Amino acid sequence: MRLFYSLSELPLEMARQLCDVNPERVAAFVVTKPRDAEILAEARVVVDRSAALAEFAIIVDAEWTGVGVAHSLMTRLIHECRHRGVSEIWGDILADNRPMLDLVQHMGFERGANPGDHSIIRASLAL
Repeated sequence: MRLFYSLSELPLEMARQLCDVNPERVAAFVVTKPRDAEILAEARVVVDRSAALAEFAIIVDAEWTGVGVAHSLMTRLIHECRHRGVSEIWGDILADNRPMLDLVQHMGFERGANPGDHSIIRASLAL
């Protein structure tokens, strides 16, 4: 549900976009298992330098939610945005994604309803 819809398989072009990041515009981080490097979580920001804004996205394996992985990743994304001179970080969150909504509230993000789609909440944090 990282993209607000389920995928049964990852199309090759989408996999390329996720893996081939342009470091001028995107910062991406993963959390892996120490033994086999299986990816447990991924977070990224896409920076719009002209507007000094960055959109965030985080996904955590369901078995690893609630243990601080998303908090650590969000902290890293915020640090990265500040380092890049971004003035605001924002992201759209499904309204029923209680763990992420709780996280952004805990971290001081403002939350607002999306007028065009009540199933999505916009979270933003001034940096």
